[in-house]
Order: sequence, then C-alpha cells, then structure tokens
Amino acid sequence: MKPARINLCLPVFNSVATLGYSTVAVVNAVNASLCDVKLSENPEEKIGDGRLTKTAYKVSGSIAYKWEGQINTPRRFDAWHSKVAAANKIAEFESVGIPSEFIKWMDGFAKAPAKSAAAQADAQAQAQLTPA
Repeated sequence: MKPARINLCLPVFNSVATLGYSTVAVVNAVNASLCDVKLSENPEEKIGDGRLTKTAYKVSGSIAYKWEGQINTPRRFDAWHSKVAAANKIAEFESVGIPSEFIKWMDGFAKAPAKSAAAQADAQAQAQLTPA
C-alpha cells in the first residue's frame, strides 16, 4: 500500500503540537507503518440502488479494498486518531487528551524544538483557511 493515509485532525494536531512534538514526524511514522500491510481479501464489489430517469435505468457500483497488518503503536495511533476525527465531525473540539502509550512512543522520535510547535499551529490554521 502506498503510505499517505493520515492527515491529523485539528484536535489531535493541536494536542500533539502543544505537547511539543513534531506533527510531521508523527504523520510520517504512521504512514511509514502502512508500507507493509497486505491486501487481506479480494475486492468487494457493491451495486447501489437502481433509479429510473426519463429514458433509462441507472445504477452505480463501487469496489472496496481491505488491507491488514500486525498491530503496532503507529497503527494503534491511526485507529485512535480515526475515532477522534469521527467524534470531531459530530461535535467540534479544540484538543484531546493523548493516551500515555502514544506519549511514550512520540518521546522516542517526535520531540520538536519549542518554537516549532507554534509555527506548526500557525501553519495548520493557515491550511484550514485555504480552500482545497
């Protein structure tokens, strides 16, 4: 799998940066851990609901792929982050407590210079203001 899945949601980004960790290093570590996941089963094809137009019947289809790999800390972080991102879509919040397992993990590689956290927060704020 080509690693490029995670982009930190705002609450996780703010919390990681506030604690003085490099958000770039965290994202890179999670994406790097995805390099060795394997396609776990054949793609699942799904056909949606059919509909009629004035002249034709139309139906859409999709293909879902599933990858699988061993559990490790970066992948646990990715799964936790996905749940935080989903909760943030329901009700937005600014920060979140980071589990101690991830603090210990980030201590090993992601400490950022003190001024870098503020610069990253500014960059994230700018990115959210810029239309995609």
